[in-house]
Amino acid sequence: MSPTPNPSWIVLRDRAVRGDIAAAAELSQQIWIRAYRDAYSVLHDPGAAKDVAQDTWIKVLPRWPFFENDGQFKKFVDITARNGAIDELRRRRRGGGPPLRAEGDDIGGVEPPDPGLGPEDTASNNERRRRLYVCIRQLDDLERKIVLLRQVGYTNLEIAATLTPPLTNQKVGVVYHQAAQKLRRCMEKEVMMPRPDVMEAV
Repeated sequence: MSPTPNPSWIVLRDRAVRGDIAAAAELSQQIWIRAYRDAYSVLHDPGAAKDVAQDTWIKVLPRWPFFENDGQFKKFVDITARNGAIDELRRRRRGGGPPLRAEGDDIGGVEPPDPGLGPEDTASNNERRRRLYVCIRQLDDLERKIVLLRQVGYTNLEIAATLTPPLTNQKVGVVYHQAAQKLRRCMEKEVMMPRPDVMEAV
């Protein structure tokens, strides 16, 4: 039996908009990994590539609703990540650090070699996704829906119009702020606390 193909980014996005937190987490993870690989191919520095990947993820989120197909979606991620990596190189050069690429190098139109992710990176990504999934599930239904819709680019006014019973624009903003604070506290707590399976093994 042939393996089931992974859902497209557009399918994952549409599921996320309908409130599927697993789809939202999976799409976020795929965006981050692709951006990391793009950035690493330019910087050859895992730490800097992770920073660029995080910035790319933040820039891509508001544009989720506007992509019509996977090609558009992935191309935007590639361009954003590579531009971010090139900006980081320029910043380092201005600061007097050694150049990581020769002057005049241009990655436009050339697919850099895929460095892949090492075991530590893969484990870190899996742990980040697990934490996000756990924390999103701790929100109530209204908070979860508002957070997901905000993350894929909907405004408070647009969200208010989709809710039943309807909420005011201001109330949506309040709920989103409270939910975001809950997520932040939960993510920080998850980082500090050992996982139950780890505790059992001690």
